[in-house]
Amino acid sequence: MSKMFAAALCITVITVALLMGGCTGGDSEKDPTLEDLLAATVSREDVRDLFPEPESWWPSLPQFNVGFDPAPSPIAGERFWVAQSYQQVGQPSNGALETALILFEDQAAAAKGFRDLIDINDEGGTAVDGPSVADEWRYFTRSTEAHPYETILRFREGPVVGRITVFSERRHEEADTLAGYAAPVVKRIDKLLEGSLVAASLPERVAELMPSDGDAEAVGPVFASAVVPPESWAVVDLSGEPEEVRDRLVELGATELGLRRYGVKADSDQIVEITLFPLENEEAAETWVQEFIAALVPDETMDAGDTGDLSGFTSYDGSTYELQFAKGSVVGDVVCFAPFGETSSACEEPVRKLAELWYAELPTS
Repeated sequence: MSKMFAAALCITVITVALLMGGCTGGDSEKDPTLEDLLAATVSREDVRDLFPEPESWWPSLPQFNVGFDPAPSPIAGERFWVAQSYQQVGQPSNGALETALILFEDQAAAAKGFRDLIDINDEGGTAVDGPSVADEWRYFTRSTEAHPYETILRFREGPVVGRITVFSERRHEEADTLAGYAAPVVKRIDKLLEGSLVAASLPERVAELMPSDGDAEAVGPVFASAVVPPESWAVVDLSGEPEEVRDRLVELGATELGLRRYGVKADSDQIVEITLFPLENEEAAETWVQEFIAALVPDETMDAGDTGDLSGFTSYDGSTYELQFAKGSVVGDVVCFAPFGETSSACEEPVRKLAELWYAELPTS
């Protein structure tokens, strides 16, 4: 049941201080948060309105990335970035789409970053013509072993550099199509920059069951939080086919899940991410965690600490540390890993400690 992510981490004092401030609506002097930037990416409403067969496109878990560059080489002036992917499920084309948005310190830094990305991240591409979409833009296609057909639109709007990539196993996408996907994104970026786009708060039921603010002391700074549909877990859960996993979650009462990402103060190469599953009842929660425990490899299991009688902890042979527990009608999942580095044993303690604190706070029913 391990989750696969694509992100990395290197904490800096400036970005951590920025993220601890929360968000308020309509204040043009308030720095955008990662949640606000995520709200500008291709949305589920965009998918419904613009995509062919929209019901087959499922959002993955969003990525909140702080203090490290979204490329193999450093990018000066980058503050933080987010990514939101969609996976086409149950279709032979096996398509995927990803939006990535980088917020820079200012417009000049973004313009330089836009140029630098040609050499450090957009290599191997063939330029193609396409419509104007922002202050700067370029379209290109490329093919890799992992993705036979990639069509990419890179653009800059003010201090934000964006990328929309369509992956396919059949053909390259038309530039006009990517421009259509980008149009609502650019409009939302403009609203973000003027202070009128602010991410919605977590639903009350989700917010009250998430770990408390004080629990972050056991791990590191809170980067961002989000609410996601069960489909988002289904596309990263390796225990079965996405439709099977989604249907199982819905059957057990999951209509929305909570997600939060933390930095790890003990090792800046690692991140911790928690997922909250509010389920229908205690029996549903027990069922979900029992299935997780049954799938664990005995030689890779670890001490789950004070997280109740129904919990399991594994390191997946050192690649990802994951602890899952049930309490009342709630399932908590805590993972730690180093996506662009090597996951280390520094993950073990923050995962166990955060899970213990969270377990103690949750109601018994």
